[in-house]
Amino acid sequence: FKRYMVYVFVYVISYRLIDTPQRFRNFMKFWLYMSFLAAAYGCYQQWFGMLPMEISYIKSDPIEYKLMFQGGMLRKFSFLSDVVSFGVLSGSMAVVSLILAISEKKKKRKYLLFFGAFIMTLGMFYSGTRTTTVILPAGMVLYLFMTIRNKTTLITVFASAIIAFFILYIP
Repeated sequence: FKRYMVYVFVYVISYRLIDTPQRFRNFMKFWLYMSFLAAAYGCYQQWFGMLPMEISYIKSDPIEYKLMFQGGMLRKFSFLSDVVSFGVLSGSMAVVSLILAISEKKKKRKYLLFFGAFIMTLGMFYSGTRTTTVILPAGMVLYLFMTIRNKTTLITVFASAIIAFFILYIP
C-alpha cells in the first residue's frame, strides 16, 4: 500500500508542478539530457572500463559480483543504482527519443535525437538486462499502431524492418 501511495503522491505533485506546456517541454528536455548522460557514461564503462571505485564497490559483495559478472564481462550500470534501472531507463528513453526524432521538423534537432537514441540503445544493450531487449521493439510497434496512417511512420517502419531483416538473417 505504501508503494502505491508514493506513486499517487508523485503523480499529484507532478500534476501541480508541470502545469504548462513550456514546463513540460523543459521537463522532457531535462529528462532526455540526463538519460543521455547516463547512457553515455554506460558506454564509457563498456569501452574504457569501470573506475577503480566502481570495481571495488562491485567486488565488496560476492552475491552482487555474481549478478554483475555475466557472460565473461561485467554488466554496466552507469551512475545509477543497478543494471535493471539503467537498462530500463536507457531502453524507454531510446523509444521516446526515436518517436520524437521521427516527428521532428528541424534537421539539427532530429539528428541530435537520433544520435541520443543510438547512444541510449547502446547503453540498453550494455546493461545486459533481458527485459530491455523487449522495450525497444514493443515501444516502436505500439507507436506504429497509434500512427499507422502517418507517411513518415510507414517509411520508418519499413526501413526498420529492412535493417532488422539484415541484422537477423543475412549473417
